[in-house]
Order: sequence, then structure tokens, then C-alpha cells
Amino acid sequence: MKENEAKTPGIRVDLVPFAACPELDVRVAVDVHDALWTLTYRILGTVRDLVIEIAHPPCRSDGLWKHTCLELFASSPTRPGYVELNVSPSGAWNAYRFDAYREGMRPVESAVAPVPTIRDVGADLAVFALEVDLASLGLHPPLDLGPAVVLEHQDHSLSHWAASHPPDRPDFHDPSTRTLEVDG
Repeated sequence: MKENEAKTPGIRVDLVPFAACPELDVRVAVDVHDALWTLTYRILGTVRDLVIEIAHPPCRSDGLWKHTCLELFASSPTRPGYVELNVSPSGAWNAYRFDAYREGMRPVESAVAPVPTIRDVGADLAVFALEVDLASLGLHPPLDLGPAVVLEHQDHSLSHWAASHPPDRPDFHDPSTRTLEVDG
């Protein structure tokens, strides 16, 4: 069985920082809701110590993982490859399809922009809701999902958050990080 396993969406996944990250006064969780495939990313703690850009029009952009970024990795247990979705709280986003682990990367041209809704941003809490059109990404349940977050700190260092990490480095592409199983 996989960690945080669920047969249907509608659960909270607590994300943990990669082991090599310094001590942080932050917690990250993602709620997955089935009705509209909404993911709610909750960042709790000293949010004022993070760099979070907000309030720009949605646009496709590369390299979002170099700053604060909400991410989702998804694969089908019956088909090869996987999809990576990156969304900045600013509204910048992109979606990529891979044929295999880090191979054959290309944009998902049919992707619908998953505009984040900012529900709350304060000194100790940031909540972002993200509606994901799975069909526009070429995804249909059953799926293995790996929600993840990259946080940029005021000193411009990054911390990487996922439900699980490979032992040697943060790597959201590693299939072992897709710990949430959803059927429909």
C-alpha cells in the first residue's frame, strides 16, 4: 500500500520538507476535493518569511520551480509517462508531459490554465485553491497523484515539500512521490 493511500479524492495530504532542508517554522498540506478536482494548498507558519508573488494575470511560463510554486505530478497506473503541473501563486503556470522518468518533456498544449484562487494570505497562513481540469491534461482516473510545493524563502533558498522523498535529493519526478491513489 502507498503512504496516504485513498480510493477516492477528498482527503488531506500532509507534505514534509526534504530531509536536507534547514529547520523551518512552516507546515504544508494539500486537500484534494473530487467535485471539481480542486486542490487546496495550505501553508501555515512563518509565511512572512517566504517569497510569494500574487495578483498577476495567468500566463504560461517556464522555470516556475525556481520560486514558490504549487505542483502536481500525475500518472496512470495503466499508461506510461506522467504529467507535471506547475502553478505560481502569481498566476503563471505550465504543464508538461513526460514519456518516462525525466524523458521526452514537452508542454501539454491542450492544458486549461489552472488559475489559483487566493483564499487567504497573512503573516502565518497562506491558502491557495487550484481547480485542475484533468481532461485538458490528458488525465483520467485511476491516477497516482503527487502534490508538491516549492517554497522560496526571503534569503532566496528553496525548500521542497512532498508526501515522500527519495533519500538522496528532492525529486518530485520520482514515481515514489506519487503516493495518492484516486479512482474517480
